[in-house]
Amino acid sequence: MNSIPFKIFLVAILFSKNAFSQQPRLVIDVEPGNRSSSPTELTVSGNFMYFSADDGQYGKELWRSDGTDAGTVIVKDICGGRCASNPGNFIDFKGVLFFTAYEGEHGIELWKSDGTAEGTKMVKDINGGASNHSPKQLTVINNTLYFYIDKTLWTSDGTEQGTVVSKTAQVLSGKHKYNEIHLNSQLVFAGSDLHSGHELWKAGEKKGSKIMVKDIYPGKSSSNPEYLTLFKGLVFFSADDGTNGRELWKYDGINATLFKNIHTKGVGSHPSQLAAYNQQLFFVTRTEETNLLWVTSPQGKSTAFKDIFQGFGEMEITGLTTVQQTIYFFSNKGTEAGKNDSTILWKTDGTTEGTFKLKTFQHQSNATLLQHLVNINGTLFFNASNGVSGTELWKSDGTTKGTVMVRDIFTGNESSEPQFLTNVNGTLFFSANDGRDGNELWKSDGTAKGTVMVKDILPKAIGSFPDNLVSMNNLLYFACNDGEHGHELWKSDGTTSGTMMVKDISNGEEAGDPDDLVNVGGVLYFTANDGKTGVELWKSNGTEQGTVLVKDIMEKKGSDGSNPSELTAVNGRLFFVANNGSDGDEIWCSDGTSKGTYMVKDIKKGPQNSHIKSFTVVRDRVYFTADNGKDGVELWWADNHGKNAEMIIGNYSLSNETPPMYLTVINGVLFFAIDSRDTGVELWKVE
Repeated sequence: MNSIPFKIFLVAILFSKNAFSQQPRLVIDVEPGNRSSSPTELTVSGNFMYFSADDGQYGKELWRSDGTDAGTVIVKDICGGRCASNPGNFIDFKGVLFFTAYEGEHGIELWKSDGTAEGTKMVKDINGGASNHSPKQLTVINNTLYFYIDKTLWTSDGTEQGTVVSKTAQVLSGKHKYNEIHLNSQLVFAGSDLHSGHELWKAGEKKGSKIMVKDIYPGKSSSNPEYLTLFKGLVFFSADDGTNGRELWKYDGINATLFKNIHTKGVGSHPSQLAAYNQQLFFVTRTEETNLLWVTSPQGKSTAFKDIFQGFGEMEITGLTTVQQTIYFFSNKGTEAGKNDSTILWKTDGTTEGTFKLKTFQHQSNATLLQHLVNINGTLFFNASNGVSGTELWKSDGTTKGTVMVRDIFTGNESSEPQFLTNVNGTLFFSANDGRDGNELWKSDGTAKGTVMVKDILPKAIGSFPDNLVSMNNLLYFACNDGEHGHELWKSDGTTSGTMMVKDISNGEEAGDPDDLVNVGGVLYFTANDGKTGVELWKSNGTEQGTVLVKDIMEKKGSDGSNPSELTAVNGRLFFVANNGSDGDEIWCSDGTSKGTYMVKDIKKGPQNSHIKSFTVVRDRVYFTADNGKDGVELWWADNHGKNAEMIIGNYSLSNETPPMYLTVINGVLFFAIDSRDTGVELWKVE
């Protein structure tokens, strides 16, 4: 039996103002006869409609159409001859088509096309060689392209240099086990050496080697310290000593000891989600029967005061926030199948009698509860979905009656998805979508009447998508796209007339793409692309004249820029990572002047990257991890003036490329975790 031929039909709505008066028609028979070209992935981008098809000569390749027979052509034979590149995952991003394809050598990679053969090219060889790990789930959010490779989230600005592992993904990969805490001049973290497994370590203010605090699980087994939390001058954490199971431990700067053996049968109570609030330490324990919330008083007494979960599976407390003398938090209550079907807002004063359920949010599987709490003058604001009104803005005054939705911005069961909740002098600013004007800038005083759109920046469209909201000098700074100037830097005093573009950094419709906005002593630092220098470091005092390029770091002109990242404020200076074109990604610092913006040290000599991460401030030093090309990923420090950077020498050998973890500062000592070949993951310190 012959198969019915699959031809391309286009509804003229794509290309004609009089679409509804026309009938669908065959544009082109890509593979003539009764054989099918199997067109898929029909996607409009720029001036063309793109699709994937097989014409019987080139295999499945990328095609485009302007709605006419003559204008429907193959864009490029990506995998030469009958080898099919199988383009997929089509998506429009900044007027350019992005997709995945196979060209016969590099495996399935991320590609882009402007509709010409010359402009159709691989964005980046992410996997290296003919790997089978292909990009999936291409999604555009706030002027950034996101996609997954295996379980890793990536982002892209459309350039090779700008296609990187997502910083959000790196943060999320740590889950709730806490990467760092600070106190005075010490850093505490989990690490390992050649003998002891994954244990507790510390590193300190002075030069010196990293020191393991204690081999809690003796030998090469690991105690795996987690949830390092500062409370009353001590470090509390969860660890397994091999005898009592995973229980609560403490470190006083000299000795690490078992604080409380809660489950005495040796299987452990699995303390987690440690949080210190109002002179009390809160944590959750989990057994086969119960999930208990505990509190440790300032005197050191621990009491289980509430079984708040009463369900199955691993439950979790999130979003602990202090409002005056009351602590608020969310708990996720699951079903027997382990699915979160409700989220509960609680408040507590640390006693059983003072712990109350304020509101239960019954939400559908596709609904979201962002679990982000913002305290503004004693009122708690957050995003929540109750399964009826979608994800909207809520508030709480600490009473059940006073825990209410502020306003159903996108009326009905759709979600306005409030994001980037930011406090500017007692006014809440955020982005939201009301279903009419798209994603725009909003503000709220906590009342329905006072929750209003500040300005319809991109009228009658999908919205300007404000992001990177930052408070500075009593104004809100953010980035958005007004449809005329591209994604640029804006500011707002909360009024329509006072909401304006600060500067069109990249003149015209091209986007300056301000990102990583950081307030450093009343000066706004960020990265942007002016269309000439590529992505570089900029600063602004809030005026057009005062919004300037700090320095053109990239030495190679006509490139994509130095791509600064990891922008971090340190005692009035800015530390960041940048690439000048000859030394790779290295540590830089800036005082806001071109002369005062310089590379601190070329850690990995030559054009290769030193993979700097985890800037952690300890008094007058900045600690971070880096790879110098000889010793692997190690712990480094730089003084806060950016005059020098040195590696801290440790008597261990890493078992893999995992860097020092959980950098934590306690009383001038740096603690961290290391995974070494001999000991696994253990706790170390630097004195």
